[in-house]
Amino acid sequence: MEGLKSDIERTGLGAEVRAWALLAIAALAVAGVFALLLALSRTPHVQELMPWSWQSFFHKGLITHVIFSFIVWFVAVQGLISTVATAKAAPSTGMRLKLLGPVALVATVLSYALLSAPALLDRGPPSLNNYVPVLDDPLYYAGVTILFLGVGLSALRLLLQLIGNKARLDCFAYGTSIAAALYLIALFCLLLTWMQLPIGLEMPTRNEHLFWGPGHLLQFCNVALLITGWQLLSNALPERLFRPLLFSLIPFSLAGIAFLALHDLPSLALKQSYTDLLWYGMALQPLIAGLAVARHLLSQPNRKGTAGWAMMLSLLLFGAGGIMGYFLGPNDTRIPSHYHAVIGGVNLVFMGLYLTWLLPILERVPKRPRLATASVILYGFGQFAWTAGMFLAGLMGVARKTAGAAQGLDSSAKIVSMSIMGAGGVIAVVGGILFVAIVLAALLRKRGPHGA
Repeated sequence: MEGLKSDIERTGLGAEVRAWALLAIAALAVAGVFALLLALSRTPHVQELMPWSWQSFFHKGLITHVIFSFIVWFVAVQGLISTVATAKAAPSTGMRLKLLGPVALVATVLSYALLSAPALLDRGPPSLNNYVPVLDDPLYYAGVTILFLGVGLSALRLLLQLIGNKARLDCFAYGTSIAAALYLIALFCLLLTWMQLPIGLEMPTRNEHLFWGPGHLLQFCNVALLITGWQLLSNALPERLFRPLLFSLIPFSLAGIAFLALHDLPSLALKQSYTDLLWYGMALQPLIAGLAVARHLLSQPNRKGTAGWAMMLSLLLFGAGGIMGYFLGPNDTRIPSHYHAVIGGVNLVFMGLYLTWLLPILERVPKRPRLATASVILYGFGQFAWTAGMFLAGLMGVARKTAGAAQGLDSSAKIVSMSIMGAGGVIAVVGGILFVAIVLAALLRKRGPHGA
């Protein structure tokens, strides 16, 4: 950690790292604001004061909440980690293309405004497609494009530092560089998919096919960050295993590009190829890494604190989500239970990294470590109850993307399952709010070894 501090000082990237840290956590804050607006828009008497009807705002606000809590948060963390790794990987002679960093930051800030505006202005019909749900509005499409390109610049700058750099990368810089390469592959897939989309597709169908393949490839990047995060928190994998494990994600990701040449777009064969790619190309790496982390945790049964809880709950959630992925129904709540569990597992690693790795690097350690640990525990157990409830409801046929009477809760078992889901969601939200508050308080106060 001391080495990273000196690398950041040497390259002058301290302000940039802090800006990315604030941007990433701001994504969760924006997601929380839209969750609050959704609740207010459906509250009697209060909803009359809102500038829109809840029927009009519900799906627009929901889509904006989802994209900030998942897509924007994840890729902003990618930009943050890439910036820290850039300081580590930069040659001693100086950084290359340092200007790319500020440009990437400005682009990402602009994307936040563009992504938020359509819902607040009550513009654009909603498209509840997979991976990147969309409001069909030019401002929203511009926001998505600028967001992905901005973070892509930070990933590209990291990889450019490696040209001619003969110094051996440590596990952190190596893993983050692999994640950066995987991110750019997913971005390239998005460009190729957009170029091949037939003209005249209906809006929901167009967006489903546009983001299906790139969305799958983006999960390879997320898994690379997950495994790298586990390694940073535990140092459980020997380097000789960590490096090939991470590198093995590259050829599978490149296969996703080849699918576009092998199958027509749109086609069921292409969609199934991407599904198979996750089943068979991205299962072994987190399994091996997870077993190593589990062994590490079991060898230290008295280990306490934020990092330990983050790793344990991350393993539990990500593992449960991976298993759920092999038992999905056609269109029931088992599908969101699977991806919420997997997302939750990655989120817990990011939370652990923020609280025990990033903030100490920035010399802004949380003042109340027990409260920081509590945020991780609440989020982890709440998210587990949320996903377990959804999975059980899905086994009984409760459909996804429905609400109210449309859910068909015609048995006590369905009601109990959805009640477990709801209670878990509340607990997870409390943990998430606590985490955001702790991190923002640490990042916004003056620099000091104890946050003083």
